[in-house]
Amino acid sequence: MPTDAVSLDFLAKQAKLNLDELRVVRKEIAEMMRLISANYELTRRVARRQGELRAPIAGNGNSTRPELSP
Repeated sequence: MPTDAVSLDFLAKQAKLNLDELRVVRKEIAEMMRLISANYELTRRVARRQGELRAPIAGNGNSTRPELSP
């Protein structure tokens, strides 16, 4: 047997470790994508709410509150 031979058990263990690590990385990526999506949704909601709050100030909204006189 040549001296540079590698046992199949060793290769199987390495492949299993690689697969286990790949599963962990995929879970982390899925969690990151979930957080990115949640962050995007929150940013969109904040921007929409800012627009809603600015509209009455600019006189562009249908506010039920009386407008402030200068």
